[in-house]
Formats: sequence, structure tokens, C-alpha cells
Amino acid sequence: RVDQVDFDLLSKMYDAGCWRIGFGIEAGTQEVLDWYGKKITLEKSREAIRLCKKVGISPMCYFIIGAPFETEDMILKTVEFAKELDVDVVGFSFLVPFPGSPLYDYSMKNNLLLEHNLEKFGQDIPIIKMQNMTSEKLSELSKRAYRNYYFRPKFILKNSLKMIRHPAAAVSGFKTILNWIRKGE
Repeated sequence: RVDQVDFDLLSKMYDAGCWRIGFGIEAGTQEVLDWYGKKITLEKSREAIRLCKKVGISPMCYFIIGAPFETEDMILKTVEFAKELDVDVVGFSFLVPFPGSPLYDYSMKNNLLLEHNLEKFGQDIPIIKMQNMTSEKLSELSKRAYRNYYFRPKFILKNSLKMIRHPAAAVSGFKTILNWIRKGE
């Protein structure tokens, strides 16, 4: 969690051999973060990522799209926030209301589930009805989010230099990115 790290802890983690940390940032708007109940701020996310980079740890950021009230503009702000953080790896997943969670109860109460077969629940297909867009539009925004993040000239240049130094890691990372992009097609 971004609210659980500081410079001293990250420095000790780095000294112990930690080279990468994944953070559930979840959203690029405070309104969505608050609705998720994350109890973090965008500024705290910025600070945690800045500190990771300062000590030499590569941060990964994971985002969720598809809150029932979320608009296209809110999702695009999340993508812009991801680009601002400028980390090596990001993931954009759809909101999943797992059974037993408050979100599942909320989704059932408000008739928001697009799928009732739990075996099909996953982060790669929209599960929740949205007020402001279709699931097809949400899927298209997910693909666009990956393209807008990973195909930026700045990202490509920065990571091309890393690929020269660490080719095996680069190939693995590239395959992961391609799989994320393909899953939405």
C-alpha cells in the first residue's frame, strides 16, 4: 500500500535485495478512490512512487476501471495519472465484485451484475453494469489505456535502453504487455 512505505523502509528493502514493488493505486481520481474505500490520496501515490524511484526500486502500478458511476473522462484521468507516475509496468483491470465482498452485495442489491457465473469472474471482462457506458465501450477504453501508456515515445525510449542491459527481462515484460493488450481484443 502506498500509505505503508517511507524512505527508510524502502531503503532497507532495497538493501535486502528488493528491486520491484507492485502497488494497487486503483484510480486516478480521488472520487473513485474514495468510493473504493482505499483511504489513500493521489498525492500519497505520487510520493510512494517517487520514493521507490529514489532508492532504486522499480514500482509497478495496478489500476481498476469500471466503477458503476465512472465516466469516460474519469477513466482517461486514470490513464493520465498512470502516465504521470511513469513506471515500468502498469495494469488496467476491470472491477470485480467477488462474492462475500461489500461490492458484490452492492452489485446484487442494485442489479449491476452482467455475469452471474462465478467461473467467468475475472479482471479481463467487464462484470458490472455501468451507468454511463456499455461494457463494449469499457473494453475499448481498456485497450486504449494500454496503448496510450505503453506506446508513448518516452516509455519506448526509456525501456529500449533497459532492454539492451537486461534482454531476458525485456522479452518477458514485452510478452506480458502483449498479452494484456490482446486480452481485450
